[in-house]
Amino acid sequence: FHLAAAGRQQQKPAAAHRVEFALDWFARDSVADLNNREVTAGTATTADLRTASETERFRLSLAYAFRPVVAGSAWCDVFEARAYTQDSGTRDRTHEVINYHPPSAANGTFRDRNISTAFNNDTGGFALAAVKSLGDAHRFAFGLEGSRTDTSKPWSSVTVTQRTGTSYPVEPRMADTQTDRLGAYVQDEITFALAGRRATLIPAARVDRFK
Repeated sequence: FHLAAAGRQQQKPAAAHRVEFALDWFARDSVADLNNREVTAGTATTADLRTASETERFRLSLAYAFRPVVAGSAWCDVFEARAYTQDSGTRDRTHEVINYHPPSAANGTFRDRNISTAFNNDTGGFALAAVKSLGDAHRFAFGLEGSRTDTSKPWSSVTVTQRTGTSYPVEPRMADTQTDRLGAYVQDEITFALAGRRATLIPAARVDRFK
């Protein structure tokens, strides 16, 4: 099953200004069962497997927009800014029963294995964008974007031999990561007449930095 909720609120403190607040939440749970009755001599076969999975995402954002009431009266025609944070994660818990055929002195007939895995992704960022027209020939657009993403992948496994009760834990083996992104761009939409027709040329440049 899954659940979801979203909300958005806008305010205009003045004619040229708009503020928007938004949130989004999503959650989903699922269960998968596998039963295997096929046994091959001399092998270790998964007899039963059950995986419970949970997924959740929460996003919160704040946006601001400025549009001057009188065109051309400010340093820009449009200015927009947005900041956001998002936390998302997926968690899986798996129980596996391994059937040894024939049974061995070390493992007996059955062995249980519990595996817990997760993928957590937390992101925060911002975006700034502006547009300014100079006469009828030039329309400049420029902006700045940035974000930071923290990712973790915890993983653990515990294997228990039913005959002896001996357990074999395995610790996490995946490193956490952090990714930073920063980008800036500028472009000019140039309009001119060419052979009796209206033509447009858009030179642009963008710089991105990843770490």
